[in-house]
Amino acid sequence: MVDSGVYGKSSVIKHNYWYQGEQTGNQIAEEITKQYGWDFFNRDNTLFDGYSTDYHGTYIANEIERVNKNALIMSCKFKSGTEGDASDACDAIDFAL
Repeated sequence: MVDSGVYGKSSVIKHNYWYQGEQTGNQIAEEITKQYGWDFFNRDNTLFDGYSTDYHGTYIANEIERVNKNALIMSCKFKSGTEGDASDACDAIDFAL
C-alpha cells in the first residue's frame, strides 16, 4: 500500500501484515528482524508516526482487510499528512515491486 503510514497494531491489520525478515526459529529474534515495509518520507522503518498524520493509510489498510480477509498489507509510506512528493512515491512503488 503506497500511502501515509499504517498503524500495524490494530486488531484487524496486525495479523495480516506482510513482512520480510530472517527466520531463526527464535520467535523473539524473528519479531525484531521483521520489516513490514518502509517509510520513504522519513527514510526509516517507523511506519506510523501518529494518527494525525497517518490516519489515511491506516483507514485504507483496514478497508482492504475488510474487503479481503486474506490480503497482506505492505506499508510503503511516502507521505505524512498532506506532505509528500512524487519521487518518494516512485521509490515506494519500486520497493513494493
